[in-house]
Amino acid sequence: MVSVTSILILKVLCVVTSLPPSYGNPESEVKFPGSDADFKEFLNTVFGQIQVNVNKKVQVKKNVYAKISNILNKVAKLDPCYNFRVEFKGSTYEGLKIGNPDEFDFGLVNDNWASKISLEVDGNTPAGFAYAAQIVRTCLDKFKIAGTKRLSATKVRDHLRDLVEKAMLERRSREEAVGRGTCGHL
Repeated sequence: MVSVTSILILKVLCVVTSLPPSYGNPESEVKFPGSDADFKEFLNTVFGQIQVNVNKKVQVKKNVYAKISNILNKVAKLDPCYNFRVEFKGSTYEGLKIGNPDEFDFGLVNDNWASKISLEVDGNTPAGFAYAAQIVRTCLDKFKIAGTKRLSATKVRDHLRDLVEKAMLERRSREEAVGRGTCGHL
């Protein structure tokens, strides 16, 4: 796989090799060692290595989304408070990924929490962070830090992790019951 840096260097090479010598100074001219045919073959080889099957890329994104959504539906059945939707983020989703997708960044959004939780910052809050504080009573009351309106991010996250684990184990058990393997499947 060709790195972004390599591609940028190639682009600079293409531009530099096509520039005329500066004011007749032969030392300012950059020459590719070899014939133009060699350079063209080299560029075509590199170009072939970075080509991506767009249809395959879209299909992979759809499959990942379907698997995550399936798990989140099971999570919501286990605890309705954790009713999330998936929101993809990052280079693959934005179409900026060079090469085939090898990772997917995504966020879990709970629209029901939006108007019931505020973000607070105080003198003890690390830079770039905030505390989640309840505005009204919610299903998250059990995760409040005693004596405050703040929610324990650790407890909220740990409960989500437990729910995801249960959802995945349930799926695995069902697949084993019908004789399907789980290798490569969420």
